[in-house]
Amino acid sequence: MVDVATFQNNNKKNFLISITIVTVSFNAVKTIEQTILSVINQTYSNFEYIIIDGGSVDGTLDIIKKHAHNISYWTSEPDKGIYDAMNKGVVAAKGDYIIFLGADDTLTESCVIEKAASEIANNSFPDIWCGSVRVIDKSLNLCKEYYPMYNNKVELSKMALFHQSVFAKKNLLLEHKFDASLQIVADYEFFCWCAFNKRSISTGNLCIANFSMGGVSVTRVIKAFYERQKVLRRYAPNSNQVSVFLNLVKCYCQFFLKSILLKCRLLHQIRLLSGWKR
Repeated sequence: MVDVATFQNNNKKNFLISITIVTVSFNAVKTIEQTILSVINQTYSNFEYIIIDGGSVDGTLDIIKKHAHNISYWTSEPDKGIYDAMNKGVVAAKGDYIIFLGADDTLTESCVIEKAASEIANNSFPDIWCGSVRVIDKSLNLCKEYYPMYNNKVELSKMALFHQSVFAKKNLLLEHKFDASLQIVADYEFFCWCAFNKRSISTGNLCIANFSMGGVSVTRVIKAFYERQKVLRRYAPNSNQVSVFLNLVKCYCQFFLKSILLKCRLLHQIRLLSGWKR
């Protein structure tokens, strides 16, 4: 039986946590409204929503303006890439913790921020708290749920945190901004810096966001590998680079295969035949 007084005290403590949700967008007219709706319908009261747009010309701004009364702050101006825009969001944020949600991503449920605030409080307010993400394809089919992989014994090359499910303290993001010279893995670089400098990182199995892989290409896989290699040379120069590359390729191959099977309506049949249960 739940102790009512304890629950009420924990609930009050949770609501002391101010959270900023930042969405970075550019020409996202087809997807941004579902992102916005998943945010503004949250049950948690102590959060703000910021949108940093890179100068969209496809109707994205019309959707943002439509919901402007539920958006704490938004701007539209040219930037130097996604991580430059994310840094702008950090500067504009007023919350104690910040989470970044892409313009084609959605929060999993209306109470997920409230649940995350409870997780943060229950883990003694770490510098970073991270949950899981569901990877979906362009048709919104679930490909896989990825859980955070981090503890003091995990090699940096095997660390897996996902910015769509990461709540990071604002002062940490101001201390070490995203490296805008990296086009794909600046969030990974930030996490490596945090781990290298022994900042407190806690993880949980709460699924925070539906994450769209978008148009993944072979070129992007190779680019991600070289950027990741560059980061590891900074923080873990003795890591096995071949293993890093093979793990990266494995993840993308799994995504591609599941996307193809889903489109062919084969994955469901395979799961039924194998007795798979969710």
